[in-house]
Amino acid sequence: MPQGEQEKHGKGSGNKGPVKKGQDMSGNKPVAPQKTELSLRVSSAIVMAIGGIVSAWWGGWAFIFVWTAISYFTYCEWQAMTEGRPDKPLADFDIIAGFSGLMFIGFSFGNQDQTVQTLGLTLLVFSVMIALLRRNTLPVWAGGGFLYAGLLLVSVLLLRAAPQGFITILFLFLVVWGADVGAYFAGRHFGGPKLAPRISPNKTWSGFLGGMITGILAGLVLLALFGVPLRFGHAVLAGLLAIASALGDLFESGMKRRFGVKDSGTLIPGHGGVMDRLDGFVFAAILACLIGLMQAGRPGGSFNPLSAF
Repeated sequence: MPQGEQEKHGKGSGNKGPVKKGQDMSGNKPVAPQKTELSLRVSSAIVMAIGGIVSAWWGGWAFIFVWTAISYFTYCEWQAMTEGRPDKPLADFDIIAGFSGLMFIGFSFGNQDQTVQTLGLTLLVFSVMIALLRRNTLPVWAGGGFLYAGLLLVSVLLLRAAPQGFITILFLFLVVWGADVGAYFAGRHFGGPKLAPRISPNKTWSGFLGGMITGILAGLVLLALFGVPLRFGHAVLAGLLAIASALGDLFESGMKRRFGVKDSGTLIPGHGGVMDRLDGFVFAAILACLIGLMQAGRPGGSFNPLSAF
């Protein structure tokens, strides 16, 4: 067949004819590009934000169940990270005992049953003992997971039970999210001196300050939307929570560096694990709870962080 005929019919020399629209050079339709990491992060963040807000609005047993589960996965990731076992099964004996303790403590907030609280604390202590016997790492890391996950759970449940519980939880969400987003964009745009280069080389002072500003603004906007009369103390509270959030982020970064892991887990697409997403929130929630307890200890005071300053 003449050369022209070969080209016309797409034969010879591996030529399959003219490339049609929507095809690559081989004549096949190109594979759709995968979602970028940023889109995965955004999608996951939106889903988690909706879930967190809905559970906070619903309150009651739904809120207790959601945060007990979150604390459980946080605890699992801590154990897997510190033991150097990224594939650690969720059904390990110490994991089951620890989760049972968290579950009983969490559910005790729903019925104020002292027996349930005592059983939960007993299971936690028992699971710490089992973890100590099975591990080769320092004891502080063995018990740290229970302290970390347990304080997260107790703090969040106490904050939701406060007089302005729903608004308090949303305020905490907005401050931490605002600080996280502000730190990311301020750090990328301004750069500058590193905040803690030995712990997290990418974090900068500009990001830290930018996160504080956006965290404060986000918290104040939230309170204004709910009709709460704004005071200077609210800005102080938001600033303290933003600082706590940054410290929580640094803590987890240092912990991952200590144990040589990139992410705490793989549960959340684009984010890694639960600890990766809640690192700043844990410290902020604990601080908010401590501030609420200090407020409750004042004469005539009540557990309400929003009225502490």
